[in-house]
Order: sequence, then C-alpha cells, then structure tokens
Amino acid sequence: MSDFGSRRQNPRTAVALSADVISDSGTEHCNVLDISAGGAKIEIAQTLEREAAVELKLGNAGRFPRAFCN
Repeated sequence: MSDFGSRRQNPRTAVALSADVISDSGTEHCNVLDISAGGAKIEIAQTLEREAAVELKLGNAGRFPRAFCN
C-alpha cells in the first residue's frame, strides 16, 4: 500500500468542519475531515463523479475555487 502522506505537496491538517459542495448538480452539505492549500478530504452523502468540477464553501470563511474530484 502506498504512503499517500509522503507524496502530498501540501501538508494536511485534520479538522471537523461543516461545509457545502457546489457543483453543476446543485449544493450538497458535507463534512470536511482534513484540509490543505492543495485540497480537502470531505465526507458527503451524494456520490460525486470522478473529475466533477466542484467548489467548497466553508460558511463565512469563504470559498475554495472550483476544483476537480479525484
């Protein structure tokens, strides 16, 4: 099994945040489990298509620009 942590360009920080994922399909609530300058690991009930363009909205803290699911 690969050690993904050693391959990351940006260090991840474990968090427990409530957020919204905005996609072409609409807006869905999610939980952010960890975050970095390069991305975030989320827990979401809806299945997102691989490579779907999404935006992460963290309440009043702001929005992460559109990124792609992988």
